[in-house]
Amino acid sequence: MKTKTLQQSEAAKIYVGLRPSVDYLHRLYKRMQASGFAADDPIYVSVRMTYEAILALSQEMHRRGCEGWGGGSVK
Repeated sequence: MKTKTLQQSEAAKIYVGLRPSVDYLHRLYKRMQASGFAADDPIYVSVRMTYEAILALSQEMHRRGCEGWGGGSVK
């Protein structure tokens, strides 16, 4: 499979599957911030990077899963 062949329904399913992980990592990231983890703490950095990556993937799948997505830029 390639990005160009990804169907709208497939992207929507991927988005739905990613949401619980996005939500969990968001809560974990916020708890770590509130707990005072150092910005350079290795676990904090890993959580932040993982959250940012899965959020970006989730957002892309959401865009591609939306009705009317034609492969162009989202306005």
